[in-house]
Amino acid sequence: MFASFSNRWTRALWVSVCMLMSICCKAQENDIVTYIPSIKNIPWGSVAMFFFDSEGYLWYSTEEGLCRDNGYQTDAFCANEQNPKLIRSNYVMDIAEDGKGHIWFSTSQGAYMLDKKDYSIHSIAVEETQRVPIQSLIALTDGTIWLSTSTALFHLDADGRQKQRIDVRGRGKSPKFVNAFMEDSQHTLWLAQSNGCMWRYDINKKDFIPYVMQEDVDPQCMVEDVDHGCYWIGSWGKGIVKFIPNMVGNRATTELQPATMSLEFDGMDKVMDIELDSHANILWVVTTGGVFAYEIDADNNLRLSSISDRLPKGKYYYTNITSDKHGNLWVSGASRHSFMLPRYQNGIRKYAGHKVLTHDEDNLLETIRQKHPDVLRAVQDRQGNIFFQSRQKGLCMIRRGDTKAVPLLQEYETCSTMSLLSDGTLIIGTSIGRVYTYNCIIDKAPRYIAAVSNANGKRILDIRQDGKGHVWVLTRDNVKEWDRTTQGYRTLYCNHPMIRMDHFTQLMSAPGDSICILEENSYCHISPTDFSASHKSLAKPCVSTIVIDGQKHFVRPEQSDMDIDSKANVVELHLTTLQQHLAEQVPFAYRLTRKSLFGSSSKDWVELPIGSNIIVLTSPAKGDYTVEVRATNGQGIWNVEHEVFRLHRLPAWWESGWAYTLYLLLTLSVIIEIFKQYSKHVQRKRMTQMEEQLTELKFRFFTNVSHELRTPLTLILVPVEQMLASASSLSERDRNRLESIQRNALELQQLINQLLDFRRMELGAEHISPRNADMVQFLSAAVETFQPLAQRKHIELCYIHPKKALYAAFDHEKMHRIVWNLLSNAMKFTPEGGHVWLELQIKPEDNNRLTVHVKDDGIGIKANDVPYIFDRYFQSDNINSKGGSGIGLHMVRELVRLHGGDVGVESQEGKGSDFWFEIPLVCEQHSINEDSAAQTSISGHGAEDDSVTAQEETSNTSITPSILLVEDNLELRLLIAEQLRDEGFDVNEASNGQEAWEQLSAQPDTELIISDVMMPLMDGFELCRRIKGTENVSHIPVILLTAKTSDEDQLEGYKMGADCYLTKPFSPAVLLNRIRHLQEQRRVTMQHFQHDDSKEVAQLTYSPIDEEIITRAKKLVEEHLADKNYNVDQFSSDMCASRMTLYRKIHSITGLSPSDFIITIRLKHAAHLLSTTSLSASAISERTGFSSPSYFTKHFKKFFGVLPKEYRGKSNLPLASGKPRVQLQSHSDIIAE
Repeated sequence: MFASFSNRWTRALWVSVCMLMSICCKAQENDIVTYIPSIKNIPWGSVAMFFFDSEGYLWYSTEEGLCRDNGYQTDAFCANEQNPKLIRSNYVMDIAEDGKGHIWFSTSQGAYMLDKKDYSIHSIAVEETQRVPIQSLIALTDGTIWLSTSTALFHLDADGRQKQRIDVRGRGKSPKFVNAFMEDSQHTLWLAQSNGCMWRYDINKKDFIPYVMQEDVDPQCMVEDVDHGCYWIGSWGKGIVKFIPNMVGNRATTELQPATMSLEFDGMDKVMDIELDSHANILWVVTTGGVFAYEIDADNNLRLSSISDRLPKGKYYYTNITSDKHGNLWVSGASRHSFMLPRYQNGIRKYAGHKVLTHDEDNLLETIRQKHPDVLRAVQDRQGNIFFQSRQKGLCMIRRGDTKAVPLLQEYETCSTMSLLSDGTLIIGTSIGRVYTYNCIIDKAPRYIAAVSNANGKRILDIRQDGKGHVWVLTRDNVKEWDRTTQGYRTLYCNHPMIRMDHFTQLMSAPGDSICILEENSYCHISPTDFSASHKSLAKPCVSTIVIDGQKHFVRPEQSDMDIDSKANVVELHLTTLQQHLAEQVPFAYRLTRKSLFGSSSKDWVELPIGSNIIVLTSPAKGDYTVEVRATNGQGIWNVEHEVFRLHRLPAWWESGWAYTLYLLLTLSVIIEIFKQYSKHVQRKRMTQMEEQLTELKFRFFTNVSHELRTPLTLILVPVEQMLASASSLSERDRNRLESIQRNALELQQLINQLLDFRRMELGAEHISPRNADMVQFLSAAVETFQPLAQRKHIELCYIHPKKALYAAFDHEKMHRIVWNLLSNAMKFTPEGGHVWLELQIKPEDNNRLTVHVKDDGIGIKANDVPYIFDRYFQSDNINSKGGSGIGLHMVRELVRLHGGDVGVESQEGKGSDFWFEIPLVCEQHSINEDSAAQTSISGHGAEDDSVTAQEETSNTSITPSILLVEDNLELRLLIAEQLRDEGFDVNEASNGQEAWEQLSAQPDTELIISDVMMPLMDGFELCRRIKGTENVSHIPVILLTAKTSDEDQLEGYKMGADCYLTKPFSPAVLLNRIRHLQEQRRVTMQHFQHDDSKEVAQLTYSPIDEEIITRAKKLVEEHLADKNYNVDQFSSDMCASRMTLYRKIHSITGLSPSDFIITIRLKHAAHLLSTTSLSASAISERTGFSSPSYFTKHFKKFFGVLPKEYRGKSNLPLASGKPRVQLQSHSDIIAE
């Protein structure tokens, strides 16, 4: 049986077609309106008008109050038993909204303003309007409000205070009440008054200008038609009138529209309200005879549209028409028959049709009939495998070449439909709403597809694939579209009253990649074009109302969170998409995340049933809740964006912080005394931290002041030093004065250094660099420094020391400051004729430590002050008259401790003092080596002691580079520039780093840069970093001048790429020595490269970027080593630089022109081949790119001083001469080349 079945259906052509016996046309619907389901939620039937606010909420004006509708619930604002004084009258007549989102509404006894921040209602504070009917009101774009009574017009500001009152009695032919206000696109206010007159408000005259209507028109409402340059006025008894006013005077042209005055319908000419759809070019009119649609023709006249035939007529009383932001029209009326007219359809069309037929094996049309009663359905894939559903075995598969049927589904699942997709995959729908896919090559078992399965368990009726490869799944409730590529899916619902989804039983692919749903006598066509357009208007959900234990709380527009009382048992969040017409089609989904002290817990997305919009939280625990909400549009497409609302459940008293604190205190009462001491410790630590912060601010101030003092100090010392150098022209008196200036300036320099050291010491940043030296000789030099001062003060200064040398490990600079402070204090507090002793000794009980005493017979120290004499800022009372900062002795103690020593004092008031300190000794034999190693310290101290010999050697050079001097102090910059120009240098000046960088960009030929560090706009560190990081100027040496003397600051300068670092104040001779030294260092390096046969180029560079450039240049030459035609032009192109830029860069690094650089690299490779291979000179000449062996021999001899054949056995011969082996070409030669 199975074999015959297979042969039968393999030969058959399976094609399902729809034979249309008549022209397919859209079924005629008797009604195209949608009645508003939420109207049933209000306790009264008559709706006077609809109004949509800026958020999208729908507001009703009724005889029993003001209502707000979110599509699911209607909230009423009216006076009732619970709040009888909310408003004086529940009869709401008109509604408006201002720019702040406030809702203004008029009643039969006054006007009110509803503040949506808390949904409170406030009465308008204009006495004359409080107990009379307010017929009309409007909120203008300028924020003001107009309202009318039977006697006057009132102009209010945004807070409801009266700005203007205009009496309407006595105006017009027979004064009556105001029917409507209207603000046009030019912000002109119009007023329609029921006396046959229109009024325009003149803002300059502060009054209304009348326009008398012709034909005794009684205007009721008005709308502006910008496209056609007119206004349409709805009248009572004259239908629609075209109104074209003269905005200069008070004349107007009025044209009656005959199409609106037809007597075909009773009341057709009595207009209640009008609405213009400028996109569709249709004027919608509500009359006492029903709702009509008029098309605006080419002559700007109205003609009745065919749509009017399907609009409600005469049966009900309609009063108002308005549109929402989606273009849907809303018509209000009595007896709960208000309705909505949708602008867009949902893409489903219903057509007449016939039964499904098929071709038989004789190519004859016949209806499909069951040939095998046991087999319900069957398909065959491309490999010849057969899938069939039988009553006995369920869904089975028979592989090609086999006769055994293999079950694919569980026993409890029955296949209701199946289909083969274009790639050979079988897709299966079951009777319990599940969808599976199965590929016999890839899958071992059917794969469950949750996205398009029916969650309610209803049967899958049919599955088909369209031309785009999308899979369509039909159920009793909806149609789902599934994109297998992106795994996205969409759900389509139908809300049309003429189309019932439960009547459709089959799907069919249609031309144009669309799909058809078939029933017995008709089919529905789903248009992909319309369907895809639905992506553009995805619904955005929001929380409109929160109900806590039955009490409503309205959510403000900007509100995104709310606090919940701890007593709350049931919390309801009412959701809406503000698409009231789709309320019965839009499902919501939410995800709840709770955050507490123990972390966050998040749940999966929960989908609410269609028509349900309430999220319920029962007995929420303390903590923060985040509710994420999303929704679909009318076709079931989920919006990926979701709304987030946060709830904070307040703690009960037993959950509050103080309650937990009480629990904790009761639990830990036994051990609280232990933590009391700890709390005191924490408090003391906090106070210490505050003191340290305050001290840091002081230190920062001291540091800045000290840095600022170094620049003027340099301006003092440098001229004085120069004047003393020309001593032959000075008198003895002038010399003494200059020496006094120099001496005091140097003492000021010591004080500044001491202040900076004190700052670093307090910050814990002071370190020592100990080296072994003879302490006897070191102290002897210190005593010699103080001898002039002792002679002036007539004090005998004695130095007592052992005869032999005593070596100790100490930092020379720090030890100098220790001795200088102690001797300075001794000299200061010893009167004339006194004595000061400096004694160096070794303690007999400890031969590993030496002790230094500084004694005097001066005024001494009080016994009470001795314990505090080394404390910071301490000054004894009996020495205050001598001045001082109170930090000198404190620094002595800290510096001695850094050396691993100790310090002390013994003193008697009036007899003198004995200050002493001791430090460890080291062995003598280690002193020389360690001393030499210490000279290489990067600190730079002692750099001013460069030997005169080096200066003399470098001063003979003839190179005079162009120098860029960067210094923000004008006097110091002029002084240094003058010194450099006197030495023959070409000096350019800049006042800050930014100016210097601009000069470098314009003049990259600068050969040396001298820059200060602390400058405005751009400091020296940043300038140095930019120079060393830019290819064009990275080779230029940089000397930094700064008042920052710490090792850390110098290290930062060297890290930025500085070639030299000088501290202020500095000697001009030292600066010149550094310049000459840098010149000589570069010259020697270049000559070494030019004379050496090594191929290494890294030795030439002083910055990473220069090393990268010269390495790339060498690599390019080596890559073209055998290319005889490789010249400077190709070299420049490969280096991505112009010839001048390449010349400047190569010459600054190697001292060679680009062509000489190429020849040098070729010759060095030739020398290497001569030394390591047995190739002939001609072969090597060919391999290294020389045009001929003779040309190669000529350059080789010039470079190495020997012929190539002589070099092979003498590769280590010295140079032929001390001159460079390659003669550099002149600048003009390079240009010519």
